[in-house]
Amino acid sequence: MTLYPVSLALLLAVTGPALAADRGEAGLARLLAGRTAGHAEPCLPQVRLRGSRIIDGTAIVYEAVDRTLWVNRPSAGLRALDAGKILAVRIPGSRLCRNTVVRLVDRYARVEIGQAVLGDFIPYRPSNPAAVAAPKEPRP
Repeated sequence: MTLYPVSLALLLAVTGPALAADRGEAGLARLLAGRTAGHAEPCLPQVRLRGSRIIDGTAIVYEAVDRTLWVNRPSAGLRALDAGKILAVRIPGSRLCRNTVVRLVDRYARVEIGQAVLGDFIPYRPSNPAAVAAPKEPRP
């Protein structure tokens, strides 16, 4: 088994507990309010990323430095998505891509509790950049 160096994506994927609103489709809809979807992309350069959050049982949302939110609905492992868990990923390069396996780790015990397989990345850009505030950081 080849181990790749832990990338910047791992550091960015470690987030605090999600806000209570980050649950299911309703939480995702609130997060994406005032944004317009773009075309799906198979990969996302990690140099653009500033953070991520898990929407329970629904998606992983990556925030880019330009305030674009990239939504990834995993092709497998949706049931494992839990906002109270930590995302851990090792990637061989500088891009996070479709079919990458991300591990979900228990925040306190630091043991793997599930996996998800990433799907396509869909960008959501502010419809009116002046009206959309940057997403708030989850509270610890």
